[in-house]
Amino acid sequence: MLYNGVESRNTHPEKFKKFTIAYTGSLFGEERDPSAFLNYLDQSIADTLMEREDIQFVYAGKDEALMDSYIKKYSLQDVFVNKGVVAREQALEIQQRAHINLLLTSSNPNYQGILTGKFFEYLSSLTPIIANIKGTKDLEFDEIFESTQCGQIVYNNEFQSNAGVLFEAYTHYKNGHPIKTDKKLVDEKFSWENSVLEMLNRIS
Repeated sequence: MLYNGVESRNTHPEKFKKFTIAYTGSLFGEERDPSAFLNYLDQSIADTLMEREDIQFVYAGKDEALMDSYIKKYSLQDVFVNKGVVAREQALEIQQRAHINLLLTSSNPNYQGILTGKFFEYLSSLTPIIANIKGTKDLEFDEIFESTQCGQIVYNNEFQSNAGVLFEAYTHYKNGHPIKTDKKLVDEKFSWENSVLEMLNRIS
């Protein structure tokens, strides 16, 4: 399969002062439901696995009212930062400054490997990704996450046993050394140069 190339970022802004989980984009009604993640975040704070004063969940997108309703359901108003609709450059900056980017998607036997533009933005930010996939196992995503080491996949909201990257990122944040995805691994699979070479090889 030929992929979109991952664009290089010209700037590398400092991470947010607080440990930041970001979601940028639309929710498409209730198709992309962050409830399971927000519930897990709330429970992690309640269980003192993470300190409430350290954390912020940043949202940027047009569905601010819907996201706000999810936030209130889990009593996370004090850690929620609602940016609303922002310019693309500001959304890209949020993705880079975050410590974790949240991706919500789905999979079924007929539709797998749905790699949206948002996913490639997240990859190019080099910020670890938690991908919450609802549905069947997605072999395409599995292979990408394994080869790029870009984060972690959580299937069907099973965060309790599959969200270790969140605590790894939080631990490094507390130690003053935020983790990021290895650019070399991402470039090996998704750089424009490699994508073009792959295309030319197939044509020839």
